[in-house]
Amino acid sequence: MSIQPIEIDHILVPYDFSETAQIALQHATALARKIKAEVSILHVREPQGAGQLAGRDPNLTNGNYEHAALQRLEDEALKLRILGLKVNCYVKEGKIFKVVEDLVKDYDISMVAIGTHGVKGRDSFFLGSNTYKVVNHLKVPVLAVQGTAMDPNYKKVFLPLDETFNTREKIPYAKLIASAFDAELSITGLQKHTDKESVHHLNAIINQAGHYVSDEVRKVSTQIFSSRNNAADTLRYAEEQQADLIVIMSEQERTLSGFFLGPYAQQVVTASKIPVLIVPPRVSLVMTSVSI
Repeated sequence: MSIQPIEIDHILVPYDFSETAQIALQHATALARKIKAEVSILHVREPQGAGQLAGRDPNLTNGNYEHAALQRLEDEALKLRILGLKVNCYVKEGKIFKVVEDLVKDYDISMVAIGTHGVKGRDSFFLGSNTYKVVNHLKVPVLAVQGTAMDPNYKKVFLPLDETFNTREKIPYAKLIASAFDAELSITGLQKHTDKESVHHLNAIINQAGHYVSDEVRKVSTQIFSSRNNAADTLRYAEEQQADLIVIMSEQERTLSGFFLGPYAQQVVTASKIPVLIVPPRVSLVMTSVSI
């Protein structure tokens, strides 16, 4: 299996001053410290309304909102710079997904870490709104962090693989993170079809994945389970194995405009109680042939 190397050297964190955003920042900075990546913290003030921060501080007015928001970001950044991280702070106005998309392009961002719930709950960072749009508009991985994910120290990374075309493209990211945290990498095949060729094919993918990660990941487990519902089974097996991170692909459906977050990825991220790394499809990343 020929896989091109990947690198995560700049992580962007959309930050709305909520507790969930703070947790997402903790996960992003924990990873950044491990892999020596740069971190950018972004606060987006949407055009409508007085803004998230103003709602939390009655002393803020439209006139000093941007300055006050930037100061709050700098306060967070100072704590991280003391730890040796390079941290940038930005306050922008616009639609969150569009501002994030622009910064990813302009500043060569290689990953985005976002809280799946924000200050407005279902109207803010809830999947199907901003998180959904962010994932759909980006060509970089998105780490979706739930408000319940208090521990950013990953001990087990869960990597579900199936027979789909792009399934192996997430392997380098799982390998990188598992190696960085010295975590166990659980490579789990989800066998939907039971004919001899399908079983043989998935076994080959699992075996090759295990071989590919073994040079940098100290503890690797491989297994294959039958699966009728990949989303439900991904969550079930990840929970059974007490995983701290799930790594999945965003490609499950295709439209005329390209790929979008389909039912599998959306169900996993929405229902998961632990962080989910959503990797976008990149046809050039993995050779398509599997020797069986």
